[in-house]
Amino acid sequence: MSEKITRFVNKNFDTDLGPKLNLKGINRVNVIFKIDKQGNIIDVQSRAPHPKLEEEAERVINALPQMQPGKQRGKPYRFLMPFLLFFRYRINAKPGKKKPVGAFLPAGFCF
Repeated sequence: MSEKITRFVNKNFDTDLGPKLNLKGINRVNVIFKIDKQGNIIDVQSRAPHPKLEEEAERVINALPQMQPGKQRGKPYRFLMPFLLFFRYRINAKPGKKKPVGAFLPAGFCF
């Protein structure tokens, strides 16, 4: 499941935010969300060096499709899922040419 979430985030995260926000280097975005007993994404929270990165991370996580809920002893339960994103913004060697590069890595997952 974590690989699918990572692919979804890579595909849907707006990497053009880097040039718009004048970001440089590696920017870390921490996202925590819950998957309820029905498999819905709830209680999305994020922390990032810029509020726009937080908004974008929350937008993408809220756009995730419905998931299968975790199960314990055969019964569905709500669980917390941390997700760590690294947004790298690289400035090319030539002056005036900037190129955003998105690199997203999942943190440990709770199942």
